[in-house]
Amino acid sequence: MPTSSLQEMDDAGVEQIARALKLNYIYYPGAIHPTRERYFGPAILTRWPITETRKLILPHEAWGRRQRRDVTAATIMVRGSCLRVYAVHLETQLKATSKQREDQVDVVLADAGTTTCPIVIAGDFNSKGIGRYLERKGFAWPTENVGKTITVFSWDHIFARGLELPDSAAAGKVLEVHGASDHRPVWATLLLTEPHTRTALSQ
Repeated sequence: MPTSSLQEMDDAGVEQIARALKLNYIYYPGAIHPTRERYFGPAILTRWPITETRKLILPHEAWGRRQRRDVTAATIMVRGSCLRVYAVHLETQLKATSKQREDQVDVVLADAGTTTCPIVIAGDFNSKGIGRYLERKGFAWPTENVGKTITVFSWDHIFARGLELPDSAAAGKVLEVHGASDHRPVWATLLLTEPHTRTALSQ
């Protein structure tokens, strides 16, 4: 698991996982959980050095709980090559329209436009249709056909630009989560071609 994107994490949980797996990490909470009453947000864990991080605040406050989602972003160095990774968790179907989720993705794309590094955007998109939007923006979609990741929905995905997918079998999902989540994690193996480096990413 060289690099992973996690959602709905608190600081203690991220630190515990990172210490157990001996990984570097960055975590930016976005809001206080409406039922657990503690900070939660997306995190990035990686075995590679982290050289830059940032927190992106997404548009469209959720009605009812009046909270905004955030994105955790990190630039990591993989054997001399840079990689920009975004851990995302878009707003739910009940609290945002498809257009509003596209607006949220646009914030990530605007930030991605500030780097020449290859890009990976991974997380819970609360939508499969958003994949077509990212494809139109020039992103590959290695997890398109992984199937259901929560109940009857396929909401957890990985998108990449500037990297190569080795073959059609280089992406999938974890079937047994042993109670760790109500989602099935997805994964993809991608190639950084200059220099030629293999890096695995999971969500």
